[in-house]
Amino acid sequence: MREEKRRLSGSEVKNSKFKNLVEEYNELNLTISDLEEIEGLIKRGPIYRLSANFKDYKGTPLKHLTETGVIAAADSIEKCLQELPLTPYKVFQWEFEGTRSITADFCPDFLLKVGKVEEYLKILVNFKDYIEQIEIAEAKIDFGSFGDSPANAHEEVTKFKELFLDN
Repeated sequence: MREEKRRLSGSEVKNSKFKNLVEEYNELNLTISDLEEIEGLIKRGPIYRLSANFKDYKGTPLKHLTETGVIAAADSIEKCLQELPLTPYKVFQWEFEGTRSITADFCPDFLLKVGKVEEYLKILVNFKDYIEQIEIAEAKIDFGSFGDSPANAHEEVTKFKELFLDN
């Protein structure tokens, strides 16, 4: 009997590639559908913002802190982030459906064109490692931060690429 070789369809190849990426970048806790969304976002435009969301402070969930405690936690997180080489554009707190969060937005004044899902995942891993330097709060990285931003590039372009893409 002759063994038949079946060619994989384009979606099967992509699905297999995404399964491998989910395993390789497991520290980001992404799913195949997350990678499909990232792929769509890459087609839509360059990165203009990276965000980290904090839902705890020194091991205590923000939902267990008083309003004053959340404000103090946000101030402390912001102070720690301000000591890093690339500081956040803004740090703010918000609540949605009973879940409190503190968000740090990093918005460089340039556009960073990303061509492949792997490049964006590398940026996310390096950004996660960068944020974890503050060690006072567990951060979840927002992978959907794409869109338009000012197109003027300067020395931050080099620093951004050096910190999150080139290492």
